[in-house]
Amino acid sequence: MSQQSAFYITFDVVTDESASHGETERRGWVEPGGWEFDDKPEAPAYSFDADDDMDWDEFDSITEAKVAWAKKILEDAGATHFCGNDRNPWWSTEPQIEDFTTDERYTYHFHPEGFTEKQIAALIATVGD
Repeated sequence: MSQQSAFYITFDVVTDESASHGETERRGWVEPGGWEFDDKPEAPAYSFDADDDMDWDEFDSITEAKVAWAKKILEDAGATHFCGNDRNPWWSTEPQIEDFTTDERYTYHFHPEGFTEKQIAALIATVGD
């Protein structure tokens, strides 16, 4: 049985004060539903479901469908900045203000799991920068 293709999401929050010290205000993991936690959640924030995420008329293989699904997740979230390398890849968003009453700027990092090397290479070649 193949491993579930999914994205776990981490985040960093930077404020003007934390940035002046070269630090983050806080960081953690995002659970499904958008909840923030210190520890990696059991369930990924996004996971591929062939029944819901694959149109058999559009794709010739589940591999193509997974790459298209992952590309859409990353691009819809604005996570188009590739980081890491082909062994430990992730994509990040630009810092964004979630609440204009504070100076907190969030950056989200999308960590793929359960993708083949070929699928990761296709994502690196087609998403972002």
